[in-house]
Amino acid sequence: MQGKLGKEGKEILNRISGYGLEYNQPAIVAEALAQAAIHNNDMMVEYFHGFDSITLPADTTKTFPQLLKECRDDKELRNSVKLSDKQAIKGLLSRAKTEMCRVASQWVVKEEKDIERMTAEVVNGAGKSLKRYFCAP
Repeated sequence: MQGKLGKEGKEILNRISGYGLEYNQPAIVAEALAQAAIHNNDMMVEYFHGFDSITLPADTTKTFPQLLKECRDDKELRNSVKLSDKQAIKGLLSRAKTEMCRVASQWVVKEEKDIERMTAEVVNGAGKSLKRYFCAP
């Protein structure tokens, strides 16, 4: 079906095909549709299609904090975003797309019961990252 979609259709499908459709979350689908209607994200469509060529690793049991650490420890990822980038995500994807896809592909929701725990991991990881950047040690 995706082959028959135009550029905008592919973008919308990419935005809603995550948790929204997979776990029957109408609020996430609505948010994805709203964002797709007002944002031009050609790079995200390209990024998500980058996963098509990646074989899922055997070990998909890594936690979100473990993967954040892996990103920080990877020199290519750590240095991929420059202050001169108008959008950080563009810098990341233009300089380290393959590496980012490799790391991101290791974080998989295997069962619906894992969503709450994995959501908590993301929130906790984001909070710790913000603390690191905005709070004195």
